[in-house]
Amino acid sequence: MRWIISTPSRPRNNRLRARLLPQRPGSSNTPRLYGIVLARIEHFQSLLPGGGFFGQVSAFSANGDCPCGSGQHYNNCCGDADRILWNEQANGRIQGSFNDPALAEFVANEPVCALDGKTFPPGILVRRLGSTYHLREISAALIATTDVREATVKNATQQQRVGSSRVTGIVDQGAMADRIIALVRQAYARELEPFYHCKLRSLETPQVLRYVEGSHFKPHSDSDVIDLDTQQWKKAQDRDYSLLIYLDQDYAGGELVFPNFDFKLRPEAGMLVCFPADFRYLHGAMPVISGVRHAIASWCAIERPQ
Repeated sequence: MRWIISTPSRPRNNRLRARLLPQRPGSSNTPRLYGIVLARIEHFQSLLPGGGFFGQVSAFSANGDCPCGSGQHYNNCCGDADRILWNEQANGRIQGSFNDPALAEFVANEPVCALDGKTFPPGILVRRLGSTYHLREISAALIATTDVREATVKNATQQQRVGSSRVTGIVDQGAMADRIIALVRQAYARELEPFYHCKLRSLETPQVLRYVEGSHFKPHSDSDVIDLDTQQWKKAQDRDYSLLIYLDQDYAGGELVFPNFDFKLRPEAGMLVCFPADFRYLHGAMPVISGVRHAIASWCAIERPQ
């Protein structure tokens, strides 16, 4: 498997990009996959995963019209977890999946994790964090917090927007901010670095995410966006790995979905999930049906050999 370094961050597989990236319209070798992707872009009039903008969201209600502008009731549109936009036809999904023998080589070098007798897709790390992480007090303080702002997404030019691709709250960390950073650093050192055989170079300030009834985050990449001018994935943020720490489990829905692996995970309180931040690991948070879901999210860049 031949890797090239296309940015200061995570390496990219040149053959993978050649097979999965779209060419300009009219090109004789435009992959069928991106014909499908581009048709969906036109349908939703969005700027795509990792920076989708489907229109302003002012007063979202899970019992009202869908904020994507379709005119349908939310529960029959983006709030319907059975709709193919969450997996089979997620924006940016590859044709097929990395479970297919023809595509499995592009994740073959990623380490494999198992927990409770279940083996997860290559590159996806799942752990239960023990008492040494002192999650209980942090979780209790964050769950009780009422200071919450609306989450935004970035488009291909890195502009922040409120959009219906991401209907999520960001919890103010208050007095817990330093403890959350310490928690995330501890998780990187104890869990991520040994698993991926890497060394942390930098991390972004963690976010605490709150998903209430109807909240969701459509499938997206954490480091890459599709540039509408070139119709190609491009590196947009200095991120190599993504990390999620879940704080509760008293909710229905809200599964973590990875469309390129046809894989869904039901998070539990105290569960850590890590994965590469590039476009292969397109992922989303499916709509919460009832209850409230909280998670700490962080992203890191790793050191490169000199």
